[in-house]
Amino acid sequence: MGLTLVLLMVALATLAGCSTLRFYQQAVTGQVRLLAAREDVDRVLARSDLDPTLRVALLDSQQALDFAQTRLQLKPAGRYGSYVDLNREFVVWNVVVTPVDSVQPLTWCFPVAGCVSYRGYFKEQLARDIAADFAPTEFDTYVGGVPAYSTLGWFNDPLLSSFIHWPRAARSELLFHELAHGKLYAPGDTEFNESFATYVAAYGLPLWLEDHNSVQTHQQARLERARFNSLLLQLRARLEADFAQLMVEPSSSELVDQRRERALALRIQRYAQAKACLAAVASEFTDERWLKFFDKPPNMARLSLVGAYQQWVGAFRALHREAAIDQSSELTDADLAGFYAAAEALAELDEEARRAELERLSALDLKQRVESEGDDQYSQDIECEALADHSADGHLAG
Repeated sequence: MGLTLVLLMVALATLAGCSTLRFYQQAVTGQVRLLAAREDVDRVLARSDLDPTLRVALLDSQQALDFAQTRLQLKPAGRYGSYVDLNREFVVWNVVVTPVDSVQPLTWCFPVAGCVSYRGYFKEQLARDIAADFAPTEFDTYVGGVPAYSTLGWFNDPLLSSFIHWPRAARSELLFHELAHGKLYAPGDTEFNESFATYVAAYGLPLWLEDHNSVQTHQQARLERARFNSLLLQLRARLEADFAQLMVEPSSSELVDQRRERALALRIQRYAQAKACLAAVASEFTDERWLKFFDKPPNMARLSLVGAYQQWVGAFRALHREAAIDQSSELTDADLAGFYAAAEALAELDEEARRAELERLSALDLKQRVESEGDDQYSQDIECEALADHSADGHLAG
């Protein structure tokens, strides 16, 4: 056990790749404890006193994994064949940090995973302590609980109590998302990786739910989430344009302070505009979580997350259509192999070429969405004229 543990710690340290020993220690210790607590799902199911709802959730999860392998060409390969009761709400807490005048988060670079826009901690207080190290006058921070994460196939990730009791649709979507990370991962490109996994899960979930009579309910929830995200993406893009028009490379601390003050004023203004646009269609939403988003002060770290998970979803949707065997018909399971191959080729491009291709695909997806009148899942984006990137706003730089 001693040598195995040492090798495990070295591997985890390489995977985490942080410059501080404190981060190494908590990452290694947390992961080792998680792996040591795993119990085979079959053994858990054999308990006579097992909670009935947990039994149903475990059985359904195994069926979802089988579906992912046979229909979505994802490979569990031992992942999620075990279970851990965490005795806490989340498995890790991610720390996201952005300058107050930017929607681009800071990144931390790891030898294997590349550069990512967050750091994960197994203890919430430690995550909050790290976030508190950043001066609030210069940075926005966001600490968010994470119910699951992927070790990219390094270890057999377990099912966790932090998500096992979720509704079937949400639990299955998460599993498909995490398995997709094992299918394709581009080191250093968070938006590419998360958007790819989000798209794969979104594509596969209706096919899985079709056998469980839950499609309509889930589609309504997804429609609301997609509409809300469309507003956040507009807000994010508008603020990015606003910040770009502010003074570039200021040469004194006074000018730095002036830029930040102007940025803070713009944030309040744009959030108020987005809130008004959402209020105009509030009656069309059933999930109050979306309506409460703007109750909290502007936070660029929190806003940056929507870009990571949604930025290129449309691009992957268009890529899937381009890779289809018969582009004039509905997508089928047979089209997935071509899609995955095309996505892998995209991941192998350099950063500039990859982004150019993703932008082309995003434009193509928008064109296809406009032309597809029957696609009501994506045709009701929240339009917010106040957030449009008007070229007349050049006075912001003054």
